[in-house]
Amino acid sequence: AELKMHQFEEQIDFLQFNHKQTSSSDPSLVVALSSLTSKTWGGRICLVHHTPSEEKEGNSIQIVKDVVTPGGNSCIAWITEEMFVSAGDDAALHFWSKSNKYNNPVKSLRGHQDIISSISVDFSGRQFVSASWDHSIKTWSSDSQHALQSHQHAHKDIIWEVSWQPNNANVFASASQDSTFKMWDLRAPAPSQVKVNAPLYSIAFSSKDANVFATGDGVGTLRGYDARNLSETLWENRSHTAPIRRIAFRDGADSSIVASAGDDGKVLLFDSSSKTITKTIEHGEFVRAISWDHTGASLAVGGWNRKLHVVQM
Repeated sequence: AELKMHQFEEQIDFLQFNHKQTSSSDPSLVVALSSLTSKTWGGRICLVHHTPSEEKEGNSIQIVKDVVTPGGNSCIAWITEEMFVSAGDDAALHFWSKSNKYNNPVKSLRGHQDIISSISVDFSGRQFVSASWDHSIKTWSSDSQHALQSHQHAHKDIIWEVSWQPNNANVFASASQDSTFKMWDLRAPAPSQVKVNAPLYSIAFSSKDANVFATGDGVGTLRGYDARNLSETLWENRSHTAPIRRIAFRDGADSSIVASAGDDGKVLLFDSSSKTITKTIEHGEFVRAISWDHTGASLAVGGWNRKLHVVQM
């Protein structure tokens, strides 16, 4: 595997490849950054163009847009090829256009009362879900940019992550500090719930098998589930020695690979078929962000050591 690196001035809390883009010359990765100056959190949002090293000499990571934000940024998600939404410390949702020459959001929305910790967009891009430290979950229309549903007491503690089920406009999952994950169906009166023995920090669906998803907990355990049978796990692996902060199923042909990022400074690649760790990436400090490109050939990794690594598989 080949690795490229860019050093930021702020810690990386989230990043995401744009799977909706049609041109390889367009910015392909958006990065959410935060920094503490004295007693005040600030941040930046950067659009990054990543080119495989075979196609370009020198550093293949290029910053093409750099926006300073008044607060820290904890999550970000592409809605279309052109638009993405970010959120964080100010409890607001900010909509951005990558081609807008002005460094300000095209629109901002408020609805949560505390830090927004996670955003997930459905497969069509027409709606998305947000989760907050205020224990609430809200669904929004991407078109009208208005709230569709609000669950004020979705969990009993901080909701760390939400993930929309691929190819399903009605189902998403949430993971919380209260040691539960919930499966939400917009057509049902109440969600299904599973309680485990540690706080849950991460949850993600497989893009190939939409019924399969994984959770990461506070003691470093990665678990796989089938959404049709939540009473049993598909696999369980405890190779991290600290909380798992992010999970990403590999896209492309080798979709059995699940990447997990931990506060132990490592990214582990777990083969869900053989149920073994196939690779360990030593990133350093807390790893808070991972994302595969749409081919599964590149894995972007970021964390509190302020380094962005793109690993070519």
